[in-house]
Amino acid sequence: MSDRVIRQLLICLCVVASVSLVSADNAQAKGKKTTWIHRAGSSSLPDLFAAEMKKAKRQKKQVVVLFTADWCAPCHAIKDLLDTSKIVQRKTKKGHFVIIDVDEWRGPAHRLIPGINPSKLPTIVRVDAQGRSVIRSGGTDLGLLSEEDTGNNLARLIKGLKPIRPAYESNSKLKRELLRKAAERAKKAAPKKTEPEAQILGKFPGKPPTINWVLKVTLRNPDSRRRFFAVSTVPGEALVEVPQVGSYEVVKFQEHVRANFTRFYGQPAFAVFPVASKSFVELGAWRLRGWDKTKKWIDIWELERVTVDGRALPFEKKVPYELVIEDATTTKNLRTFNGPVKVVLRAKKKHRVQLKY
Repeated sequence: MSDRVIRQLLICLCVVASVSLVSADNAQAKGKKTTWIHRAGSSSLPDLFAAEMKKAKRQKKQVVVLFTADWCAPCHAIKDLLDTSKIVQRKTKKGHFVIIDVDEWRGPAHRLIPGINPSKLPTIVRVDAQGRSVIRSGGTDLGLLSEEDTGNNLARLIKGLKPIRPAYESNSKLKRELLRKAAERAKKAAPKKTEPEAQILGKFPGKPPTINWVLKVTLRNPDSRRRFFAVSTVPGEALVEVPQVGSYEVVKFQEHVRANFTRFYGQPAFAVFPVASKSFVELGAWRLRGWDKTKKWIDIWELERVTVDGRALPFEKKVPYELVIEDATTTKNLRTFNGPVKVVLRAKKKHRVQLKY
């Protein structure tokens, strides 16, 4: 098995929600080892970080900072191992692990620790009592296929030592076996629901006899590949492979620093959402106008490919996992493209989703 294939398998395994490459016994691990620093009122990141440093000093623990983002698969794996693995928890008793999302703290996170620019994630930094870097590491240095290797290397970071090469890196048979077991656990932990859903939340004013509705739409991607999903934005209007598009725009959700989608205007009207592998997107307060009340369905297509004027629509590299947007109407238009535009939708699977209360 090539190193490239192994890296791809590891990434796919990391993104399964809460699976984390740990044994079933670890569900009973007591207490979480990680602390998130989230924005709180007008408090600055340095002030919040200083409070965590004081807490660690009182507990006589060394501070290890984990710079992450919600699109980073290895970041999820490290956090889950710290929070659920008995082996990792036992080996890291002397560490106080602080998690900082670089998207949430864009700017302040990159200036927090002198000499540390967390542009490549995860970036793991053991700091001294003054918050200065003692040693840094990347996620791939820890040996995430093995709880033992991960625990040992995190323990080394706590002591101010560099990680050592995971034992399985020099044993191809062991590596394949670890990957096989991890794949089995990931399969068992995969969510049971895989189909998209649309639920009616309520109405908003419209000119009679038109009925306008507010929905919650859930897009689930059970595939190991990240995918685009096309969602019709007029109930009862069917998606087609070659829609007549007059214009389109790239739109950003205000609730998330980078989550966006593409909205197409034409016949039919629809929106295209990127969904990470083994993940989902939940849109709350999604508004649909002009509903013929006799047609209580919308089309949702899982796409193999979407092209705009002959070019593949680019898939953002940093698509969040398990994206939940409470109010999908709160958006910001980033770019507008006037047409007509030739758009082709190549569907892997087509869903006609009934709207339910």
